[in-house]
Amino acid sequence: MTKFALKNPVSVIVLAVILFIAGLMSFTGMRRESFPEIKIPYIFVTTVYPGANPPEIENLITQKIEDKLDGIDGVKQMTSSSNESYSNIFLEFDPSVKVEDALRRVKDKVDQAKGDLPADAEDPITQELNFSTIPIVNISLYADYDIERLENIAENLKEKMAKISGVLEAKVIGKQEKEIAIDVDPALLNQYGLTLHDISQAISTQHTNIPGGTIKASGFRFSIKITGELKDVEQFGECIVRSINDKMIRVKDIAKISFSYTRDRQSISRTNGKPSLTLTVAKRTGEDIVKIVEEAKKILSEDQKQWPEGTHYEITFDMSKSIKQMVDELQNHLLMGIILVLLVLSSFLGVRNSMFISTAIPFSMAMGFIVLYYMGVTLNMVVLFSLVMVLGMLVDDGIVVVENIYRHLQMGKNRFQAALDGTKEVIVPVFTATLTTVAAFIPILWMPGIMGEFMKYLPLTVSITLSGSLFVAFIFNPVFASLTMTNKDSNNIENESKGRFEKFKDFYRKILRVTLHHQWILAIFCIIFVISGIIAYGKFGPGTVFFPIIEPEVANVQIEGPLSQDISITDLMLKKPEQVCLAIPENTGSIKTITTIVGSGVSNRISHGQAESNKGYLDIVFKDYEERNVSSYKTMAWLEDNLPGLVPGWKLQVIKQQNGPPTGKPVELEIIGDDQSLFKKERIAFAEAELGWVTTTGVP
Repeated sequence: MTKFALKNPVSVIVLAVILFIAGLMSFTGMRRESFPEIKIPYIFVTTVYPGANPPEIENLITQKIEDKLDGIDGVKQMTSSSNESYSNIFLEFDPSVKVEDALRRVKDKVDQAKGDLPADAEDPITQELNFSTIPIVNISLYADYDIERLENIAENLKEKMAKISGVLEAKVIGKQEKEIAIDVDPALLNQYGLTLHDISQAISTQHTNIPGGTIKASGFRFSIKITGELKDVEQFGECIVRSINDKMIRVKDIAKISFSYTRDRQSISRTNGKPSLTLTVAKRTGEDIVKIVEEAKKILSEDQKQWPEGTHYEITFDMSKSIKQMVDELQNHLLMGIILVLLVLSSFLGVRNSMFISTAIPFSMAMGFIVLYYMGVTLNMVVLFSLVMVLGMLVDDGIVVVENIYRHLQMGKNRFQAALDGTKEVIVPVFTATLTTVAAFIPILWMPGIMGEFMKYLPLTVSITLSGSLFVAFIFNPVFASLTMTNKDSNNIENESKGRFEKFKDFYRKILRVTLHHQWILAIFCIIFVISGIIAYGKFGPGTVFFPIIEPEVANVQIEGPLSQDISITDLMLKKPEQVCLAIPENTGSIKTITTIVGSGVSNRISHGQAESNKGYLDIVFKDYEERNVSSYKTMAWLEDNLPGLVPGWKLQVIKQQNGPPTGKPVELEIIGDDQSLFKKERIAFAEAELGWVTTTGVP
């Protein structure tokens, strides 16, 4: 293959140009995501039964569905929680089970259980865990005027965001819906001998549209409809409830009617202590995060010109920011890699020869991008990390090949023959060396579980790019060398008889001669060195973690109170840590924004569970790393020390932003039994006393 390439240099040069352009187009066309596209076989079943307490939910909903789900093939674990007005059942399947199959099996069983559920319970909702539905950008809107005008702006923005190509859902958090409120006077109700059911039935029969069929006229068919839908508050008041002694009793005679905000509020939102609306945007699976966020920012900048004075917005979370930073880092590493290769190798092989070697970086990357693009792989954190890691390995093959060609050229051969003989001579060792490097990463492909799905892109990316470096070393480098290589610019170090490099070579030659005559001593030394290194790291090293510990950009402060707690009480309790966080001095925390969400937990952003009036959390966004005066870890430690005492009787957690796939707690202990009355805190107090780090969940 090398000989064929040397005989057709023009074709090789054209191929190199085509590959470079195609690689550049593939790089710009690759979809950018934060995490790899992995399908996790987690299934949620949520059932709403309004007004039911947790024991009723357990007996009437959860157990009925669990009885049907029990025995499904491939289920690794099934857990459930019965809460006020709703039930949640979580099923974890074996990683070998396809998500589509798991979802179908669960839906079939849930459909069988519908007949056993109460008639007034809502139909169960079965859905898979999809990380693509996590919001990629959060926008907080707040204003100096009333919130009702701001709601119109938020709704208009939501509609525009939802139309962006690739957006799955745009949602407004903190909006309070309006309703027709009918406050009945019990005394008047009793006076006329009426019931609430009478009023409800009267409104439902008069507040409706009735189809009247069709009529033919003049060769056309017309639909007839009797319009009875009520349009405003006054019309609701005119609804006739009953006629007594020829007197019409209307709704307005026994009740006060108003168009007001719903009393059962689902969520409350604030930004930096001011009432706000939070607009969240989630993308579809496989869509480009960067393009969607840029389009959303463009809509914001255009709409802002039309907003009333006193309207403000803050982008409190932007997932595309980290992706763009990683892409910029990759580009910087590429450029610095090429420059460093040129500087170092030009001292040994000359500037022109180092140019040949440095071509391995862009051409290998280009071929890698082409293959990854057509495989449908996205440009995510694992792929970017792999590309940065493999960057230094790409020039290894080229260094060996070009240096050997240069050696043959110094032997007096012409450039064609030197390129051919020099490449042939090292094909086997170069190919073997690259193959052993790839082989070191290949076992990751067989890593089991979710972690295996997450990490498989590492060996995939490394293997593809290193294979590209082989192609460059055996095809492009010999051709470029045969056209332009010369020994006139031989390095100065080689020509200095007793230069620093020659002195180093003499020293190395002596060491090598001694070690070759004492091979067993060297082997024993290597074994001792490796074993002692392992022992030393085990004793003095920082330990093992699942993901590297880095300073988080976002932290959450979540509170959780008793079940069925009114949202207004939860809001009141959350205001205490919120005020403390807003008053944190600069020498304690470098905080950019604080977003308050009441009526939901942090986990709901992933599982899309029902509104939970007893939960709320703060989204604390730290300043960019370069702008921080204080480590975010120090701020989180301060929060953990000072916040829990502010909400006695409530559970308060300071939660670090999670990187990578879900990992769970470091250690989880489960106590399982049929009699829940035995699960009292005093019965497991010994664990808390002995271990000191136990957090109890689901214990009455």
